[in-house]
Amino acid sequence: MPPNWPGLDGAEVIREAVAGRPFTGARSHSAVLDARIRESTGHLPPRARESWAADLPRITDPERVRYLAEVAAAMDDRQRRIGEHAARERSLWATQALGPVPAESQERADWERRAGHLAAYREITGWDHPGEAIGPEPTRGNTEAWAQWHSAFAVMARVQGIDVRHLTDGQLLARRRAYEAETSWAPKHVAEELRAARKQEQYSKVETTRHTYEATAAARRSEPEQAALHEKAAGSWAALGQRAALVREKLAEAHDTRCQWEVMTDPTRRLARAADIELKRRGALSPDDHLRSAEPEGFKYEQQDTTADVWVQPRLDGSADLPREPEPEPLTIAAREERALQVLGLTPGNDQPELPLQVTEIAEYNRQRQAEIDERRSMHVPSEDPDEIDLGEAWNVLAERRRDAVIQRPITSRVPRLDARPRLTGPQQWMGGLLTGWRWKGASRSL
Repeated sequence: MPPNWPGLDGAEVIREAVAGRPFTGARSHSAVLDARIRESTGHLPPRARESWAADLPRITDPERVRYLAEVAAAMDDRQRRIGEHAARERSLWATQALGPVPAESQERADWERRAGHLAAYREITGWDHPGEAIGPEPTRGNTEAWAQWHSAFAVMARVQGIDVRHLTDGQLLARRRAYEAETSWAPKHVAEELRAARKQEQYSKVETTRHTYEATAAARRSEPEQAALHEKAAGSWAALGQRAALVREKLAEAHDTRCQWEVMTDPTRRLARAADIELKRRGALSPDDHLRSAEPEGFKYEQQDTTADVWVQPRLDGSADLPREPEPEPLTIAAREERALQVLGLTPGNDQPELPLQVTEIAEYNRQRQAEIDERRSMHVPSEDPDEIDLGEAWNVLAERRRDAVIQRPITSRVPRLDARPRLTGPQQWMGGLLTGWRWKGASRSL
């Protein structure tokens, strides 16, 4: 994507999302509107940012306009200075992404500008890898980091991408079909349920401790009934915490298997996506022909029946317009966690000692997939000469992730200043740090 990509008109996108379909039966219009916009713009990359001063929001308050302009100017100046610092220090992450620092003044200035974009993303998100400039793409849930990552990605000169333009249509189709083959043996996804179990385990510990102290305080006040109630509640929360710990252990093992599968099959799945994009660009496939995934379903949740008898007023000519089905609203994070706790049997009052059937079934299924992963990991590429040693691991993707430690000089002890403050992260803290002159990670205060 070029840096000067024009982007879409935000007002027009919102207008189309509002006028496209009615909000019949929607309890939260804002949530439905957000889901529609995400669905229509989910395949589009964000517009690359040239400068912070050029992307100021449109507001009418002159004081806020002046303040934001000063902050944006300070951020642009900071970005310029850390680009110059990267050129002077020949930082490894910068030279890996942009190449050697040019000797010519004009080319050097362009190199420093692009290094400033990369360093800005590193400071905003806290990415500190010594060799990788920006790392993997963030999730779209963190929109600021995701947009800033694409702004930094647009200025990189060396990108280890996948070029499939030289392949024939038949070769592209074969690589595209590999996506279904790889997803057919995928372990089940349990990340959301594992997160809910961990939170419930921690919350149970807090509630157990609280009710224990409440029982002790009630006993000191000579209130035996209140003390007995708190003791009973403490025991109930302790039992729920033990149950949550068992579920967490089962799901943590299953989640680790899923992570190993994602790492092992990532090159094949990425190549299949690149082949799919190239086939659609050539016109060999229609835009609606999506990649088919054979990934097994994870936890099964009961579907709520939203159908109901609706009386419809007929017209004078006897015809009638049936109402459209209400559009399902996206679940909030709290609603998804509550639903996960119910299917895991980790709600208060559930004192069953055995684990839910779905937890044991999914754990056993992922354990079988782990055995298949271990078998593939032990495979080696044989040499053409039988007397020679093997050429190495057949699935070397996991081996590449096992990196050696980076040898660095020891950090000397420093006496903290009187005005020392904790390290800040995030776009808002980054702007505030620019105004206060706080020292940031990766570059000295003298820049």
